[in-house]
Amino acid sequence: MNCLRCAKPEYCSELCKDHFIKYFYKKFKAHLARIKILKRSEEVNLKGKNKKLAEHLLLSLGDSLDVKFSARGKEVRTHSMDYKVVNQLEGLMTLMKPIIPSVLECYRLTEIEKFCELKRYEFEAEDYSKLSLRIMKEMDKLEIRKPNIYTSSYKILEKFYEALSKKI
Repeated sequence: MNCLRCAKPEYCSELCKDHFIKYFYKKFKAHLARIKILKRSEEVNLKGKNKKLAEHLLLSLGDSLDVKFSARGKEVRTHSMDYKVVNQLEGLMTLMKPIIPSVLECYRLTEIEKFCELKRYEFEAEDYSKLSLRIMKEMDKLEIRKPNIYTSSYKILEKFYEALSKKI
């Protein structure tokens, strides 16, 4: 299959390597603007898997964000969209609270893995409970019939928790 934007072969997310990299950076910048968890010149302490990738992406924003990394800085999570969706669904089943926002939650795990491969960062798979693995297996089955089920679920869960937090 070819890239959606040019004639080169598809690499990931229906894009060639060049367009995938541009998409990845653009999506990251838009996600950070939307979730507003970081301020300019803030010290951050990255927690979770794929910290090197998150650090690279934050540094790629340069002077517009100018973050510094410190063990005593604000704790910032680095989980993927897959992790958030699956764990929030598990949370709904066990009445847990929603997961803390993450700088990488706008990406599917496959996108993170492919980007790490391109940039030669070590990819770290996320840890899941047995229930989460069962949910993920069912979500993956649904993905075949309903593409973008994770993205759709992510948006629905965001609205659900937003509405829930207004009532509390």
